[in-house]
Amino acid sequence: MNISQEEQKLYDCECLSPRSSGLYHDWILRYIEKDEALRSLYEYEPTVEGVRQFIKDSRFTEQRRRLVSQAIMQQYSGMELPANVRRNIEQLAHPNTFTLTTGHQLVLMGGPLFVAYKILSVIRMAEQLNALMPNHHFVPVFWMASEDHDWEEVNHFYFRGKRYEWQPDYAGAVGRYVLPDMQHFVEQLPEEIRSWAAAYRSGDTWAMATRRLLHQLFGELGLVIIDGDDPCLKALWKDVIWQELTQMPTQAAVALQSEKISQMNGIVQAHARNINLFYITDGERLRVERTAEGRWQTVGGELQWSLTELREAVEQQPERWSPNVILRPVYQQAILPNAVYIGGPGELSYWLQLRRAFAYWRRFDEHIQMPVLGLRHSLFVLTPADLRKIEKNALQPIHFFQPIEQLLKAWLQTHVHETAVFDQAKVKTKEAYALLLPEVGAVDASLDKKVKAYETQALKQIDELEKRFYKAVKQREETAIRQIRSVHESLFPAGVPQERHESLFTFFVYHPERNYWQQLLSLLKPFETEVLLLKENT
Repeated sequence: MNISQEEQKLYDCECLSPRSSGLYHDWILRYIEKDEALRSLYEYEPTVEGVRQFIKDSRFTEQRRRLVSQAIMQQYSGMELPANVRRNIEQLAHPNTFTLTTGHQLVLMGGPLFVAYKILSVIRMAEQLNALMPNHHFVPVFWMASEDHDWEEVNHFYFRGKRYEWQPDYAGAVGRYVLPDMQHFVEQLPEEIRSWAAAYRSGDTWAMATRRLLHQLFGELGLVIIDGDDPCLKALWKDVIWQELTQMPTQAAVALQSEKISQMNGIVQAHARNINLFYITDGERLRVERTAEGRWQTVGGELQWSLTELREAVEQQPERWSPNVILRPVYQQAILPNAVYIGGPGELSYWLQLRRAFAYWRRFDEHIQMPVLGLRHSLFVLTPADLRKIEKNALQPIHFFQPIEQLLKAWLQTHVHETAVFDQAKVKTKEAYALLLPEVGAVDASLDKKVKAYETQALKQIDELEKRFYKAVKQREETAIRQIRSVHESLFPAGVPQERHESLFTFFVYHPERNYWQQLLSLLKPFETEVLLLKENT
């Protein structure tokens, strides 16, 4: 990323190892640390060489490439396209082009910070791979999870600690929701982000609004945004839909892989059903099941199909059949020549359950190929005010990656000299009773238990006194403790990592004129997994 020396001064970057950050489950740490015991769970190493091997194994046809390129270009109809986005879409028709994909739900106003970090992760990886492999072209893609129907997860966002919410009277696939006039909602937003809410236009769908917003934010960086809820794209995997409905192969494959993961003390993030499809109506997204009578129905029996009716429904309206969390990756890989999927730790967990399923579907459809799996970058921003408080209290940023009470106790033990006396008192108490025990026991063995009981009681009294002492010290050190709590709350608002809570606009709005996303891109290193602590310069 080429930016000027002046622009490079926005952040200093400190790296924190994933393990020391405390952010990740041991299962994900084992994956990113390349534990050999996990190697059988995925197809390709998360490295440049893994990408090269994926390309070597790819059998994605030019015919499908052309259809996908045309469908995506049609999705952008009516929007102004930067030259690099247009080129990326057109290049998808060429056999040497591959995508690097991330995705997320269509959260109001784009979602939390980590959505931006996901997007920047694929953009930066595309830059690197395009430089390393000039005979190939890599396209960064954001996959809109427009068919999800859990509105509680997408109808709100947090900006500087305050929650903003839009509550639609709608229960279907979120991307199909047609927007009413949202002016009243927009007027409640902070002035700094109000203009960005113009992406939500009356009469457009939620998916169209999300595309417009993310395109305005990241389009200049070449990001291609794809909506999988598209009749042209769904038509490309009609055979997979039919096979899943009639043969139900996915559940057994995922169950075998999940059992293997359980035996390795891993995470089983998702569970496959006998049919991993929903049926979308105008206002609902209904799970599909097979009945004991050999028919198919939506759960509850509202809609039913015989075998003949089912074939007709798949052939004539493939866009109504929607993959669940297990089958969505298969759909994605069926329509994209996608070499890498970059996701968060939860996503990687369920992708690791899918290798056997991908092996089955690869035999069924040569386009379907398990991609390289990469962990998105994780970033935490420290403002100048945060940094002043950290320095004033002789702490380091890494100290804040622990529970706040644990941090405060450690700080007090280091900075309040009186605290050492309690550890000394406990040691001396144990020594005193250790001295008494043999002498008393020699006279009357039955008194041994009394000695132990008195020792336990004495230590408990010291513990109680220590708690009261810490409470008094905290009152004395109130200013310092308030500052430490403030920094911890900045990094972990409401106890949640900053990147999972605060809006992607939180820091962007301070620096939009300074090529903010390019600033972050310049700090990212593809295929590396350190947590980045960004210390803002004044």
